[in-house]
Amino acid sequence: MSVQRGDLLGRGQRVGRGRYQEFGICVLLHMLLPLAPLMFEYVLTRSIDDNSLLLVTSMYTMAIGATSDHKFLFVLMLLVGFGFSIVYALQIGNNIGLLAGGAELTSTGVIPESITAAKGVLIGVFIVHFVERFNRHILERQPYSNVFAK
Repeated sequence: MSVQRGDLLGRGQRVGRGRYQEFGICVLLHMLLPLAPLMFEYVLTRSIDDNSLLLVTSMYTMAIGATSDHKFLFVLMLLVGFGFSIVYALQIGNNIGLLAGGAELTSTGVIPESITAAKGVLIGVFIVHFVERFNRHILERQPYSNVFAK
């Protein structure tokens, strides 16, 4: 018996479009929605504050890391996110000089390298987790959530 498009597989996933829907829902809800504060800030002000970028990088990295199936990525992302939370806390407490060691700061008092690093980390975490979720939902056919199960 051949499997036709729309036939159910062992895990309740449909051949073809079902697994792509699971992946698409994951990307929208799990990977893009947490970045909404940055998107709204940019739409409303045409810029993103350095502090906002540091805070979102910290929270996003730890949250995405906590959902990883790979132990190494789990630990690495939690540590990187924790590091950005320290930089953010020092920035908010006007103690960035402790970390800067005499480095030149931006107009908002942030170490420029930390902003460059935050952008790189956000992009890197997104790409790595995108590939991980592609494997999970497309190749392994795992559902995104039981909330959408019929």
